[in-house]
Amino acid sequence: MVDKLSAFTGAPLVYVDVPEAAALEGMLSAGMPPKQAEAAVVFFAEVKAGKMIVQPTVAEVLGRPARSFDDWVQNNAAALRV
Repeated sequence: MVDKLSAFTGAPLVYVDVPEAAALEGMLSAGMPPKQAEAAVVFFAEVKAGKMIVQPTVAEVLGRPARSFDDWVQNNAAALRV
C-alpha cells in the first residue's frame, strides 16, 4: 500500500514496522483513551497477521461491491496530492 501511495503521489513514503508496545505508547501519549488505543493495537495486529479480509457482507451492507485499494486511491486523488 505504501509503495502504491508513494508512486501515485510522487512522495518518498516508507513503511516502518512499529512494535505494538511502541504504537500503544504513542497513541496513549497523544491522548487516545486507553481502551481505544488497545483496540487499535489488536486491530492492526490482526491486519498484519492477514486475518482481516473483506467479507461478502461489505457488499450487502453498502449495496455495492467493496472497492479495491487502487480504486480508493484514485477516488481520493485530490486529497492525496498535496
